[in-house]
Amino acid sequence: MKRPGPLSFENAVEGVKTLFSRYSPEEVCVAIGVWELWLPNVSAQVKQSLAWRCLLAMNASDFSGQQTLANYGEFKQFCTLLNSSFPSFATLEDFVPIPDWRSVKSPIGGSEAPWIFYGGLIERPADFIEAFRLSTGGLQQPLADMDWVLRLQNFISSSIEPSVVGDADNIEPGHVETPDEGFWRVCRSVLEDCVTNIPGTLADDFKFTLGHEPIPLTADEFYDAVQGGSPVPCIWVEISGKTYPVFIRNAYVVVLEHWAKRTQREQAREGDPNGVHRRVGLFLAERFRRGTVVPGPLNVVSQEALLSHRIAAVLLDDSLTFVIAIQPDEVARLPDFERELFEFTQQGREWALLREGQTRPFQLRKSDGATNGSDIKITAVIESHATGFAGVPLPETQARVVWLPDFVTLYDSLESLDEASRFWTYVDANVRSLGPFSRSVPDIFAAFKDTHGVLVDGAVQPNLLVLDPHWGSRYRYTQLEKRWKDAPPVFPSDRTSAWSVERTHSGLYRLESKTLPELAYGARIGECMLYFVASLGQRPEKLDDGRLLAIFAECAADSAAQRITLLDALPLFKCHRIAVTCEVNPEAPASLGGVPGETAALPLLCEWRLENAGGRTIALRVKVNVARLQASLGNPTDARFEVACLIECLKGIAAMVGETLSDEVCDALNETAARAPRFIVETMVRDIDVPDAFDALIPEAEQYKVARRELAFTFQRMEAQPGRYMLADAKPLIDAARDQYRAHVHQRLMSFDRDTLLRMAVEEYDHLATQYRQDYRRIKQSLKHETDYDRQGALAEKYEEFSTNGRNYRYLIEATVSAPSAGSEHPDSAGLSGLLAHVDWLFVLYGASDALHNDVAVAGLELDDMYVPHVFYSDEREVEETAFRREIAESQLVLNRTAQDEVAIDVQSTAGLDAVDEAFERDIGFTFRQMTTALRVLSQWASANDLAKLAFRYEATADELSEVLKRFIEAVDHPRAHRIIAFLTLDPREVRMLLGKTVHESDVPVWEHTKRSARLNLRPLIALSDGRFTWGASAAERSSRAWVNAIINGYLPADFPWVETKKAVQKIKNYLEKGLEKRAAEICARTTKFVAPGIDFMRRFPSNGFADVGDFDVLAYWPETNTWLSVECKYNQPPFCLKDARRLRERIFGVPPDRAQFAKIEGRRAFLQANADELRTLLGWPEPAISDPPTFPEAYVCRDIYWWMRFPPYPVPTEFVRVDSFDRWLRSKFDLGNAT
Repeated sequence: MKRPGPLSFENAVEGVKTLFSRYSPEEVCVAIGVWELWLPNVSAQVKQSLAWRCLLAMNASDFSGQQTLANYGEFKQFCTLLNSSFPSFATLEDFVPIPDWRSVKSPIGGSEAPWIFYGGLIERPADFIEAFRLSTGGLQQPLADMDWVLRLQNFISSSIEPSVVGDADNIEPGHVETPDEGFWRVCRSVLEDCVTNIPGTLADDFKFTLGHEPIPLTADEFYDAVQGGSPVPCIWVEISGKTYPVFIRNAYVVVLEHWAKRTQREQAREGDPNGVHRRVGLFLAERFRRGTVVPGPLNVVSQEALLSHRIAAVLLDDSLTFVIAIQPDEVARLPDFERELFEFTQQGREWALLREGQTRPFQLRKSDGATNGSDIKITAVIESHATGFAGVPLPETQARVVWLPDFVTLYDSLESLDEASRFWTYVDANVRSLGPFSRSVPDIFAAFKDTHGVLVDGAVQPNLLVLDPHWGSRYRYTQLEKRWKDAPPVFPSDRTSAWSVERTHSGLYRLESKTLPELAYGARIGECMLYFVASLGQRPEKLDDGRLLAIFAECAADSAAQRITLLDALPLFKCHRIAVTCEVNPEAPASLGGVPGETAALPLLCEWRLENAGGRTIALRVKVNVARLQASLGNPTDARFEVACLIECLKGIAAMVGETLSDEVCDALNETAARAPRFIVETMVRDIDVPDAFDALIPEAEQYKVARRELAFTFQRMEAQPGRYMLADAKPLIDAARDQYRAHVHQRLMSFDRDTLLRMAVEEYDHLATQYRQDYRRIKQSLKHETDYDRQGALAEKYEEFSTNGRNYRYLIEATVSAPSAGSEHPDSAGLSGLLAHVDWLFVLYGASDALHNDVAVAGLELDDMYVPHVFYSDEREVEETAFRREIAESQLVLNRTAQDEVAIDVQSTAGLDAVDEAFERDIGFTFRQMTTALRVLSQWASANDLAKLAFRYEATADELSEVLKRFIEAVDHPRAHRIIAFLTLDPREVRMLLGKTVHESDVPVWEHTKRSARLNLRPLIALSDGRFTWGASAAERSSRAWVNAIINGYLPADFPWVETKKAVQKIKNYLEKGLEKRAAEICARTTKFVAPGIDFMRRFPSNGFADVGDFDVLAYWPETNTWLSVECKYNQPPFCLKDARRLRERIFGVPPDRAQFAKIEGRRAFLQANADELRTLLGWPEPAISDPPTFPEAYVCRDIYWWMRFPPYPVPTEFVRVDSFDRWLRSKFDLGNAT
C-alpha cells in the first residue's frame, strides 16, 4: 500500500502545527472537536487523527494566542486553512464510514444503554465493545474506562440534534469541509464543558497534558499507528486546569487498543480465570431459546480423566457444538484439542459435562442414543478485541475459528441456531471461490443474509468472487439501527439482547423473549417504562390461558398509554422502569366453553409480590384471573373494564412500594370509561376440527432463489440470449422455458414417495388454510372495537399471501395425485418447501404466458448476463393491484356497505335449495345438501368420532367414511354414501382432463377453471395407495363453501354436464338478476320520487318513433339539480383465471371495434341526452327547478366489483358500483345526505 510521501507529510505536520500555534490551545482543541464531529467530515478519519496528534505533540508554550476563534468567521477561516493542510491519504481514507448520529446504542450494564458513534476508524464498533466486555469483564478498570467513553459519546450526541449535524449523503472518501454556523455554535458549547458532566472514572493513562510525552510524527510512525488502530493515545487533554475531549468519534478505539496490549493471562491474575468462558456462555444463553444453549464454564469429564480445555458453551442444534475461548497463541494447538476431544467422546466411552463449581456431571444424548465424537463440532473463539490487523496461521482443523468481535457479530445477528448451521454450510460451499480478502465472517454473513443463502443466483459460476469489504459493517449497522430505532428507552429486564422488539400500531412496545415463553407490552409514561410481562406456558392444554394472559398484558399497557396525561405526573412513575410479570391464577383459568364460571367473580389480580425495588427500577409479580378477563371483555360496550384493569394494576403497584393511588386520579380515570372499547375477547364455536396451534410451512427466501437459479439454468440450456423481451418477443421464450421448467418440477415431484408427499402436503395446506381463517377472523373481529391499524391493508396482505401459497399447495397436491409415476424418496420439510418454491416460479411463467396470451396485461421478460430471469409488467400495475386488493379486502370486511341492500338468496330457506337438491338427485344420485353435509362431517371428523385429539389431517377407509356419513346424514345409506365419497375424491384420471375432452393435458390445467371438474377445492378426499383416504379438515370446509357459494350465486363451480342441475341453478341466477334491478330501483326511490324501472321507451311509447336502444334498467331524475341517472344492472359471473378475466372484459367492453355491453350503454346515453325534455314530459315528471343544463351520470350496478371495472380497457364515463354500496354512492355523488 502506498504511503504519503515523507516530504509532503512532514510539510503537512509543520503547516498544521504552525496554524495551531496562532491560537490558544483551548480554542484549537474545541475547534478540532467541532470540525471532527461535523457529519460530512466523517470520512476524513486519518486527517482528524493527524490533527489531534499534532495538537498533542505541541507544548503549551508553542501556542501564541495571537489570534482567536471567538466568532464563526474566525472559525471558518481556521477550518479553511486546516482543510488545505493535509496530503490526500488516498490509500488510508479509502472508504466512507457510516455517517450516523444517535442510531446505535451499546448497553453498559443495568438499564443504561448510551448512544455511540458507529462510523469511524473501525467497523462494527458495537461488536468490538461487546467483545471487549466479554474479554475484560473480570476487571473493573477496563469496564469503567469504556463506560466513561460511551457516556461521553452519549452526552455529546444527545446534546446535539441530528437535524443540525450536516448532510453526509454523497460525500467522497477523505472529504473535509467547514461546519456551518448553527452546528458550530451548538457543538462548541457542548464540548467546552462536557467532560465535567460525565459520571464515572477514567484511568489516568487516558488523560494527557500538552507535551506530556513525545508523540512521533514521521510518516512511517503515523502510518503504523493508524494501521495498528491507535493513532491517538488519549481521550481527554488537560489545558490550564480544564479538560477537553479528544478524538471523540473514535474514543472507544483508544480504550480498546490500550487494554488489548495486556494479555488475558495478565488480566487473569487480577480477575476471574474462567470469566471469559462464563461470559461467552451467558452471551449465547441470552440470545437463543432456553434448552438450546448449555452455558459454561464446562469441563468434559470421564471416569478416568478431565479434558484439558474448558468449554464456554454447548450449542444444541443438528449436532453438538462446543464453543471454546482460546488465546491467539493457542490456535496452533487446535488439532491436539480436537484429537483429545474425539478420544474422550468416541463411541462406547462414557463421558459427561461438569459445570464449573458443581460436583454432579450431566450427559447430553441424542434421541437415538449416546453422542460420540462424530456428532460434535468445535467453534474456537480467539479472545482478542484489538482493532489493528492481526493474522494467525490456521492449522489443519475441522473447527470453526472466529475472532471474538466477529463471533459477537455473528451470534448476535443470528435468528436461531439452525440459521448458524445454514450459514456454516454456506461458508463451506463458497469459501473456495472467495478472494483472500473476502473471507471475514461478518462480510460472508452479510452476504449470506442479503443473498438469502444463495451467493451465485445465476447459471454462470464465476471463478473468483470478491465481496465488498464493508458489507458486514453496513449490514450490521442496518440491523442495529433498526433494533435501536424500535427499542424502548429501558427494557423489561437488564438483558437487552434477550428481547426482540417491535412497535404496535397503537404505539406500544411489544417485546418477545428470545429465551423464555414471555411476551411483554410496554407503555412510556413520562420518563418511566411501564411493562406488563405475560409469562406464557408451553403446554398445549394451557394455550387459551396463555392467549388471555397476553391480552391482559396488552390491555393493561394500552389502557395506561391511552391515558398518559392522567398518569405522567404521578410519583409512581418517577422511576425508570416498572415491570410487572403476570402469571395465570391457577384457581381461575380460561373457560374453554366460553361461558364464564364462578371464578370470574374472583378478584382480577392477587398474590402481588415485590421482587426488586432497588435504584430506579421496580419489579413485581402478580397472578391474573383470566376467567374474569374473558367474561368482562366478552361483549363490552365501553372501556369500563379497561379502566378498572388499569386502576387495579396501579393500586397493586403503589401498595407494594408504599404509595397510594389517590381518589382524584381514580375518578379522572373512571371518567374515561365511556370511551369505545379497544379490546374484545370473542369465544369462537369450533366449527372445524383442527388444533389451535398452527405453523404453515412456507418456503424460505433461499429456496425461492434456488428455484430461480434452476430456472436460470433452464434459460441457459435453451441458449437464450440475455436481454429485454417485450410482448410477442417474450411469449415464445417464456413458453419454452415454462415447458422445460415444468418437466424439471414434475421429475422432482415424482422422485418422492407419493403417499408420504401427499400426507405432508395435505396437512401443511390445512395449516395454511387454518392460519388464514384465523387471521381473517381476528381482523374481522377488530371491527367491533377501536383499533389503530389498517384493517384493509392487513387483510389484503394476508389474502395475497394465502392466495399465492394456497395455490402452490393445491397445484402440488393435484400434480402429485395425477402424476404417472412416483419414487421412493421420503420428503422432509426442506424438500417439500423447496418443491413449493419451484412451483411458485412455475406459476410466474404460467402467469406471464397467460397474461400475454389473453392480452390482459403488458408483460415481458428480462434476462441478465447470468440468465437470471425477471418477469415484469407495466409500471402502474403494482399500484393498481395494491389498490384493487384493498378494495377486495374492504368488501370481505363488509365495510362501506349496506347489508340489507345485498341481493342474495336465503341460504337458510329450504325452498331456495329444494330444486337444486332434486336436480342433483336426478343427475348424480344424491342431493346437494347431502354432499355439503358430508363435507361438514369431514371438517368435524374428530367430533363425529369422539376423537380426543384434533388434527389437521385425518385418514379413514371407504367403509369407515360410509358408516359415519350414514350415521350423520339423513336418508343416506351405504351405497349413497359411497357415491358421495367417490364424487368428493380427487380422481387422478380427471385432474389433467378438461370437461368435454378425452385427452390429458401436459399439466394440471391451471390456465382453466370452469372446464376443470377435478380440483382440490371441490374434491378434498385423496385416495392413498393402501386404499385409505386422507383429507384436511379446513380443506373440507373450504370445499363446502366453494360449492355453496357457487350455487347460491347462480352458477356451478365447474361446467358439469348436469342438465337438470343447470336448469335449477339458472333459475337462481335469473332471480338474482331481477333482484338486482329491483333493488337498484328501490335505492333510487329513497332519494327521489321520479324513478322508472325497466323502461323501454320505443315499446312503451310506440307512436313517438323512438329508436330501439333497449330498456333502461333504472332511470331516475332529480328535478332539484336537473340530474338524470341511467342505471345499468348486470350480474356477471366472477372470473377465476386469466381466461375468465379476458372473457369478462370482452363481455362488458367487447373486442374492437365491437363494444359489447357498452355499445348499448352508449346508445342509451345518446338517446337520453337527445330526448330528455320529451321523455320527462311523457313520464309526467316536473320541469327542473334550476336553469342549469341537465347532467347525465351513469352507474353500472352489480353484485361484485372486478378488475376491469376499476381499470377498464378504454375510458368510460360510467361508474361501477356494488349494489350494497349503491345507496352510499348515490348520496355521496349527489350530496343527498347520510346513507341508510
